[in-house]
Amino acid sequence: STLLKDETYKVDRNDQWSNTLVAEHYLTKQGSGELKIEAENNRLKGVNIDSGKLVLKGKTSVDHVKKKAKLTVTDLTIQQAYHSSPTSMLEIQSTQAITVQGKNTVVHLDGKLHVAEDLQRDAQAGSVIANVITLKDDANYQGGFNQLYTSDALLAQGLRQDLYFKDDRIEVRVNENNTFTDPNANENGISGLRALNELRDSSVAWRKGIYNDWLQKAIEQNQLQNFHYFIGNNLYADSLAFLHNHAADRLNYL
Repeated sequence: STLLKDETYKVDRNDQWSNTLVAEHYLTKQGSGELKIEAENNRLKGVNIDSGKLVLKGKTSVDHVKKKAKLTVTDLTIQQAYHSSPTSMLEIQSTQAITVQGKNTVVHLDGKLHVAEDLQRDAQAGSVIANVITLKDDANYQGGFNQLYTSDALLAQGLRQDLYFKDDRIEVRVNENNTFTDPNANENGISGLRALNELRDSSVAWRKGIYNDWLQKAIEQNQLQNFHYFIGNNLYADSLAFLHNHAADRLNYL
């Protein structure tokens, strides 16, 4: 039910803990197997996922998360810092997955994102099916994801999921799987629209920036804002900002 010190568990065969775990120490998960902590009201100083998979099924509060492999969460509260590597994966299994609170708390996003099929099964177009991150007390986030797993259940209904990056949260929203069109566009505009549609399924769309801001308005308000005529210069600037922040993130991680 507790840790006497910072402890590392190498789990190569799946294991499951059903007791509440409370300790002001770090739990490090290693090994190729899955470690599932099922109980409610867990409290730890921090968790490190070096390899394999850690499942936090119940309500859990931690100060720090460092994620290099797979993490599955249902109700996780982070008090100080969250850092993901490009090789990591986050799976969310509830409508309110992660709450980040504290003025100096920073979330560094990276890696893959998977939304549980249970959240997508009965979704309707225009509905928010989950909040990946909810920020409180002036906490903030940086970066984004390099992959968003597609949902076969949604695609079969002519639907898709998009990420909306807002100041206080990151939403998973279900939308109709339509392309953006402009019947009055000239050759340059048509080329821009083609690029905008392709970028919707790329890492540019899965992070906060010019493209994601445009995407939200284009979907919800049907406002293309003539962005398809200016896409080259704007996305070039956005990409430079991404490269700059990406390098800074790597330095902070080191």
